[in-house]
Amino acid sequence: METALRSDWWRGQYLFHVHTSYTDGHLTAAEYVDFAEKAGADTVVFLEHIRREPQYDVDRFSEEVRLAADGKVVQTVLGFEAKLLPGGALDISDNHLSAAAVIGIAEHGFPDNPVLLLEAFRKVVATYPSRWPKIDFVWVHPGLWYVKRGLAFEQDATYLAMLNSARDASVLIERSLRWGVLSPAMSAALPPGSVVVGADAHTRRDLQHWVDGVSLIRSGDRNP
Repeated sequence: METALRSDWWRGQYLFHVHTSYTDGHLTAAEYVDFAEKAGADTVVFLEHIRREPQYDVDRFSEEVRLAADGKVVQTVLGFEAKLLPGGALDISDNHLSAAAVIGIAEHGFPDNPVLLLEAFRKVVATYPSRWPKIDFVWVHPGLWYVKRGLAFEQDATYLAMLNSARDASVLIERSLRWGVLSPAMSAALPPGSVVVGADAHTRRDLQHWVDGVSLIRSGDRNP
């Protein structure tokens, strides 16, 4: 299925992966939309943190995301960032999955067990996209599990196997400008259209980092 995020993302039309004050972000949905309008982006993709039992009112958040685009050229897309769980599931309820257009798969909070990590990740990418075909699934900040542990990973067999599994399942992969993963070389090795540049924005400083990163991509690194 061809979905919105698989378009010509590199032009900077998407401000992808932002977090609001509903969780650990510092900005509101409306503030992100205002920034996107000034920065020349036409869509803001929210990937708010979530759990199966969220600590915030998800319906209220969803409504604020919708209202933030009222009267604006910029559109908003509702999504959530869900943690990968050891049993091979995501930490999000079916009800909230059904409300989302985009789901970010986050592995960085997974236990210290690379064998189990690969097993759980493979199960998620093999089952969730087929069960929820209208959702764009994206592996966000891929490799952050390694970064948090101070480990090299781009030649790691488990990491490469996870990349291959995501690619084979048509799961998009984020090039995170905040964390410096995926590298340009790794991005270039993936199929065209499979990489989405993301801000992982929590603050205005993160948004400026996104602007600078997109400018560099526009100036010569067309393949993410």
